[in-house]
Amino acid sequence: MSVIIATDGSCIGNPGPGAYAFVASFGGQIVRRAIPSKATTVGEMEVRGLLEALLFVFDQKLWEQGPIVIRCDSQYVVNGFNDWMAGWQAKGWHKKGGLAHAELWKRIAAAKADIASVAPGADISVRWVRAHQTDGCRWNAMVDALANLTARNQQAVNAPSLQDGQ
Repeated sequence: MSVIIATDGSCIGNPGPGAYAFVASFGGQIVRRAIPSKATTVGEMEVRGLLEALLFVFDQKLWEQGPIVIRCDSQYVVNGFNDWMAGWQAKGWHKKGGLAHAELWKRIAAAKADIASVAPGADISVRWVRAHQTDGCRWNAMVDALANLTARNQQAVNAPSLQDGQ
């Protein structure tokens, strides 16, 4: 068995009202969660989508279900998690020109460390998928629609957000 999680962020205007979302498939279940934000940017929503997914992995102990693949259509988020985060952390969460969403990246690093502390062998990967992809990754189209609808309606789906400690 494995766990597939698709994340996305949406913003109506940039900045404007937005939402972040994930859809998780594991153990025969599908869980959808989307959280609106009244004033934000698409970049922030994409990063928050990954953070919410990692907090959900920790909260639900999903490493017990098998390997976890988190799919995201933001190359910034995928590269940030896989390639850049350790360097940002080593430099005190700074980079030349400034680090967008530094506080969120710190929380992502903490979530990753929390998972590693209780499940050292947890197999979690974050992979890029082309936006609005339905061929081979229906989850991306599903999470995109969920984030967009939530941004437009400003109504949470299966909330509250784990990011808010609720």
